Amino acid sequence: MASRPDKKKDRFAGLFLWANGKVKAPGSASADMAIRFEKAFGVKADTLMRMQSAYEMAQARAHEDEIRVTRLVAA
Repeated sequence: MASRPDKKKDRFAGLFLWANGKVKAPGSASADMAIRFEKAFGVKADTLMRMQSAYEMAQARAHEDEIRVTRLVAA
């Protein structure tokens, strides 16, 4: 039997991603918010942080062809 996604967890994770995007504070605001969500909703902070990182990488990959970098070579 295939495992079913936990809809409640998905809903809170989506809320975390949305709320995290609204916070403009530098540093550990994301980690602090993840711990708050963990305490409030029971979704592990580590899971939320992995989801946030995956989301940010997907956003960057969406426009990676626009990122110009000159490759460095050892002398």
